Amino acid sequence: MLEDGTVKLMEVNARPTMAFCKAYCEVLENGNFIDTCMQINRGIQPKDPLLEGKSLAYVPMNCHVSGFFEEIADLEAVEATPNVSARKKQGDYIQAMGDSGIYLITGNLVGSSPDDVRQKHKDLYSRLFKIHPMGYIN
Repeated sequence: MLEDGTVKLMEVNARPTMAFCKAYCEVLENGNFIDTCMQINRGIQPKDPLLEGKSLAYVPMNCHVSGFFEEIADLEAVEATPNVSARKKQGDYIQAMGDSGIYLITGNLVGSSPDDVRQKHKDLYSRLFKIHPMGYIN
């Protein structure tokens, strides 16, 4: 979502992926994404995900500013946050490029509603970044 509230569609992905695994595990009956994929591959239909009262989101946090990773992101906060992974490491120089930017951090969010997930997403940016990776001031 852009600062002015408009949405920029970057991808439509109807399949579960490893990137979404941690959030998806929270709604699977057995809690195991890999096992569920193996069941599907063997022709065993797993039980439907238990989505009652839960909303899920895979959050790729892209970057549109240049600088060293540790100047942009709070590495301690990234490492301390569950279900969040850094795609870069300390000392990596980030060169802003392309319309969608560069993946810096990815996260899996589970909330009680779509609005709850959106708020958690927004909170992640303020906790994990020293400067907003889209070039906005936090």
